[in-house]
Amino acid sequence: MLHGDRADPATAVSRLAGYLTASASPDALLAAAATGIGEALQVPGVRVTAVVGDRVVDEAVWGIVATDVDHIPVHFYEDLVGHLDVAQREPQTTLSRADGRVLSQLLPHIATAMHIVRLTADLTAAREQAVRAREEERRRIRRDLHDGLGPVLAGLGLSLEGV
Repeated sequence: MLHGDRADPATAVSRLAGYLTASASPDALLAAAATGIGEALQVPGVRVTAVVGDRVVDEAVWGIVATDVDHIPVHFYEDLVGHLDVAQREPQTTLSRADGRVLSQLLPHIATAMHIVRLTADLTAAREQAVRAREEERRRIRRDLHDGLGPVLAGLGLSLEGV
């Protein structure tokens, strides 16, 4: 209990997979990942951040993440999908070799979760852009009907009345 799952990375992976599959929506994936990492390593805190370029897409924190952290970039294949900040147990120390073994087993699952969060954010942005484009097209058609076809039909009506 004191050292977490550092002695058994398979248990840590199993627990993290359970947290990830139990999360009801993509919005809860990073919180589940932070909880799984924090419990597996028994560290004071964990921050999981999904990014696209320099823009933060989503972030979750478990425990207390102070200034002394180990900053770990997370890649999904070749693409940087986020960062993992693990609070150090004691100031100016780094993660142990056992912690590194556990993290090496957990990182592919965390990277997949971050990739899902990014895809969900991209889908939401694309959906909002499509709605904006559709509304703009409706306004343009309404304006064209009001400014173009409306006066032409009124003019034809007056011409026919005159004839």
